[in-house]
Amino acid sequence: MTTQDKGLRSLYPNVVLPDEEKEIQDAKDYIKRKVGDIDKLHAAPSLSSEDINILSTNLHKPIIEKLPEEKKDEYGYTPSQNREIEEYLTRPKDPHAKGTWDRFVKFNKEEDKRRDRIEEEKKLEKLKKFGIEESSTRAAGYPVVSKPPILKNNINSLPKNKKILPALKGSVQVDPKHPDGFRLTDDEDLYKHYADTPVRYIQEIMYKYENDAPVPTETVKRFDSMDKSSYPSDANQKKLLTKYESIYNKLNPVQKKQLVAIQRKK
Repeated sequence: MTTQDKGLRSLYPNVVLPDEEKEIQDAKDYIKRKVGDIDKLHAAPSLSSEDINILSTNLHKPIIEKLPEEKKDEYGYTPSQNREIEEYLTRPKDPHAKGTWDRFVKFNKEEDKRRDRIEEEKKLEKLKKFGIEESSTRAAGYPVVSKPPILKNNINSLPKNKKILPALKGSVQVDPKHPDGFRLTDDEDLYKHYADTPVRYIQEIMYKYENDAPVPTETVKRFDSMDKSSYPSDANQKKLLTKYESIYNKLNPVQKKQLVAIQRKK
């Protein structure tokens, strides 16, 4: 026990009471019984410079294990992305909500139609590679997909170091309820922009077809100096900002003014 000269004891420093002296002596005797005679204790061996170098180079080495690259299935999703989709679709919902099962069945039907349409387009592209004309594809029973025209003036006006954005099959609609303030109206456009973020794609599809579906959550985060995931340098935030910008650039001037008004209200 050590006495501290604080409070009233500061008036009489270095004063030790008899009971404190006895307590200090008992503590010393206990240490002697445990450690033994201090004079007979051996000093710790000193390490050589070679031993220190070996320890410093071998301790605290980071273990880096590279996982094997995941293979994508026929629809372009990896097993981990399929697990994310399954976890989102099977998340616990309110048992008293009406029409939950009906919405789930409807969503699956729409997803099957979308996949069938993608498969048909793939078949059509394969036929075109072999020089088969559109008239023969109609006779074979395959649908003819009309691609939107690309104006040469628009291509020439783009900077050389900027990538040409994919043309939309549908349109961009201003939506005050959506976190971004706008959304895509065509399923293929949604797949084109959000295929690499499957949870966001599922949320956008459900938001489009379900009346009471929750708004998408995998969107651009508002900047927060205390949250590193909201920084533009964050990999996920950077990807979301790129998607947001690519769609925002397709808005016309009137829609951009509407978007500014919506953001002011929020």
